[in-house]
Parts: sequence; C-alpha cells; structure tokens
Amino acid sequence: MKRISKPTFHAITKSEKCNDVVRLSVVVDGKGAIVDIGAEVYGCGYSIAGASILNECAQNSNIEDVEGKFERKVQLLFNDVPESNQYCVRLSLEVFRKIYEQYKSTKR
Repeated sequence: MKRISKPTFHAITKSEKCNDVVRLSVVVDGKGAIVDIGAEVYGCGYSIAGASILNECAQNSNIEDVEGKFERKVQLLFNDVPESNQYCVRLSLEVFRKIYEQYKSTKR
C-alpha cells in the first residue's frame, strides 16, 4: 500500500455501510497503460484484500481492461467471502471506476 506523489489520476471513497475508506492513485501513460498504482486503505481485511487484488489486476495493464480482470478474479473468491463482506472487497473497484471516468473525460 502506498501513495503516489504525482499521480495522473486519483480518487477516494468511503463506504456508507462500514466507514472503510479507500484512496487510489494511478499513473497512466499515453497509451492507457497503468504504469504505477497506489492504494491506501483504512478498513477491514476484506477491503485491504480487495485493494490488493485491484493493484494486481491493474499494474502494467491497460486501464480499459482492469475492471474485467478484477471481476473475474473476485468471482473466483466470493465462495469463500461472507456475503456481508463482499461489498468491502469491491470497494476498491468503486474507487477505480471514479478514476476510469476521469481518464475517459480526458480522452474526449
């Protein structure tokens, strides 16, 4: 977990269910590849695990591909995650979607 000092994009979200907070920052190159990603998580182990999964899916990937990679990986794990904690795992994806919207707005 880390904070990037000069990110291309960054976002933060707070869970309305459990008050967990995830701050995400990324460096995206001119071709849309994520060359660096940092996450800071203030919350439960499931939120931390979700951020770790997102980082793994995003590093050196095209920003367009990250959500699909994350969804596939998380679906494999959800059999072992209590339903009440599945939202926490997905919290990082919620933050990433904000970053993706920022990215798309620069490409218009």
